[in-house]
Amino acid sequence: VGFTVFVFNERTVRLIALRLRERLPGVLIICGGPTIVREHFNHIEYCLSFADCAVDGGAESVMVEIARAREQGKDLRELRQLWMLDPNGKPVFSGHGVQQDLNTILPPDFSDYRLADYASERRLPMLFSRGCILNCTYCTYKWNQVTQRTRTGEDVFRELMGNVERYDINEFVMVDDSLISHVTMKEVERFADLIIQSGKRFSWEIYGTRIDRRLTDSYVEKLARSGLRMVRFGVESFSSKVQKDMGKSANHELTDSILRMFHRAGVSVGIWLIYGYPVESDEDFEITAGWIEHNSGLLSDVCVNCFFPNEKYAHDRPGTVSN
Repeated sequence: VGFTVFVFNERTVRLIALRLRERLPGVLIICGGPTIVREHFNHIEYCLSFADCAVDGGAESVMVEIARAREQGKDLRELRQLWMLDPNGKPVFSGHGVQQDLNTILPPDFSDYRLADYASERRLPMLFSRGCILNCTYCTYKWNQVTQRTRTGEDVFRELMGNVERYDINEFVMVDDSLISHVTMKEVERFADLIIQSGKRFSWEIYGTRIDRRLTDSYVEKLARSGLRMVRFGVESFSSKVQKDMGKSANHELTDSILRMFHRAGVSVGIWLIYGYPVESDEDFEITAGWIEHNSGLLSDVCVNCFFPNEKYAHDRPGTVSN
């Protein structure tokens, strides 16, 4: 049994895993997900208090190897990417494996889902890329993905068409960490071209992406013609000073320009904001609030989060966070 572990669900996972162990004493319990990285060592220790092993990194290939080793009675310690306890009860790592080509990973199988039980029953998630090219101070994704890797536009289009055929659904959301960058732009455009060439009508949205200066009106208009209906940007702040300290590649003027570009193309625009960031002054906050007040007609929604000094922020800026 495999569990995807986040900081916020690990205690619940433990309760379920221990109950499973009571019912099935011989069950192999595996943890994986964004919490399983060496920078989160205390969480790895916690997971290994109830699980047999923890997978560090993408799990598609190693899960197959684990199943084969289990079937053949082999020692899991021979495999890569695993955290396990040594004879002294200390967590040890077996070493990094080879990153799997994203184009070789089979698409998710939703055939046993009761889609009618979900709020978005006519929409399915898809993944175009993994990781992000930036290293923003507030974000831990860099610990999980060193940089961004992308699938080809052809591969994503094949998955989309397969979903249409299997589930009779033509609405999709790309759930990438941050979709649009110099790594993905060519393939995203190829994906849009294939949709347009198919002559079929689809509706798709981008769950999250960053402001990129390479975007142009013609590029965005093509995405809109292919069916892009909604995009959400990790703006975080409209203060150039705060954006710079966060490690973002955008400033106030570029952010304003890109949001208007998508709005002109008829794409709904949403934004994420962070308030309470350490260098944010009252004046910086007013810059953000003022922009929203004067441009509310450009936005479909605004999601606001309080800054949380996570472990990565404390790691990168020692001494700035206290208990």
